[in-house]
Amino acid sequence: MTTEELIKDSDFRSAFKAQVATPPKQGEVLEGAVLSKQKRALYVDLGMFGTGVVYGLEYRLGKEAIKHLKKGDVISVKVVETENEDGFVDLALKDIGQRKEWETLQTRKDANETVGAKIIAANKGGLLIEVMGISGFLPVSRLAPEHYPRVEGGEKNKILEELKKFVGQELAVKIIDLDPNEERLIVSEKEIYEEQLKERLSKYEIGGIVEGTITAVVDFGVFIKFNDNTDIEGLIHISELSWGLIDHPSEFFKPGNQVTAKVIDIQNNKVSLSLKALQEDPWMNVEKKYPAGSTTEGEVFKFTPYGAFIKVDDNIYGLIHVSKFGDTQTMKELLKDRTKYQFIIESVSPQDKRLMLTLKNLEEQLAKLGKKKEKEELPIISEVEPKTE
Repeated sequence: MTTEELIKDSDFRSAFKAQVATPPKQGEVLEGAVLSKQKRALYVDLGMFGTGVVYGLEYRLGKEAIKHLKKGDVISVKVVETENEDGFVDLALKDIGQRKEWETLQTRKDANETVGAKIIAANKGGLLIEVMGISGFLPVSRLAPEHYPRVEGGEKNKILEELKKFVGQELAVKIIDLDPNEERLIVSEKEIYEEQLKERLSKYEIGGIVEGTITAVVDFGVFIKFNDNTDIEGLIHISELSWGLIDHPSEFFKPGNQVTAKVIDIQNNKVSLSLKALQEDPWMNVEKKYPAGSTTEGEVFKFTPYGAFIKVDDNIYGLIHVSKFGDTQTMKELLKDRTKYQFIIESVSPQDKRLMLTLKNLEEQLAKLGKKKEKEELPIISEVEPKTE
């Protein structure tokens, strides 16, 4: 019996289909070997799923690719109908012309090789790319730092405008996810950057001094690009910018400023820097300068729900707790922002960098408001100012 006769034999098909536990689903992608190529039909051996056929419109669409197929060739096909009137699985050819490209991409992924990705378009989530004729995606989170759109507040429309600038360019990327059956190709530029960064960072040590240029100022600190042509960038957290209190880094720093900083940590290819580590700790001799029981002048710097921070020196800030006044409203009646008053130093703790204050003649001031000072136990405060993340 010839192949064609075998294909058309109903008993053969029934016996074969009887072995099939679960029929294929519409849209499912399968692999099969070419059984026979006819003038208007291509028959494919689908193994446990029986025999499939490509014919009609699907045959005409794939005619050029089918022309080069021969018996035994393994191809990818997509299920159009699970069973037609003749009992075959209706099929459509699936990217026969790109099969080789997918295989090449898989080989390059397995070898961790770099590929060139042409940027076709952009959306709010990232860049639409093409590699060897295969469409893919480069998520914005996988861009290298130099290309990552730093937009204040993370406004999506502004991020999109920045991403559109890459359209038409080609970026070097690594393939991080690939599935020909799902037509999924995800790439990353960040992978290459991190591999290169790891090598470049090997010459830096914790405690080293670096010079750099401020590239960005954000609410939690400033980013510094090292001035040694290595494209390394580090972060100075707001808590490491100064011994004094800073509401927002933009008050003192601008992009383009030159700074000298100390490396205080290197983890996961991230460099943490500090400016205050290069400055003398103002709390070292604070007990001598501001002994408990003494009086000092201070300026109201900032109100918080638990009290007011008072600037007593350029880098020394004390706290007068709200409980001294009874409530926040009374505190703000007796203390005006950016105004100087006389304060009594109640306690000093250099190791905790804590200076506790009370307003001089507080009882007299409260009496004028018709209020009596309540004696309350102050809560333990471990930080002069909570860190901003």
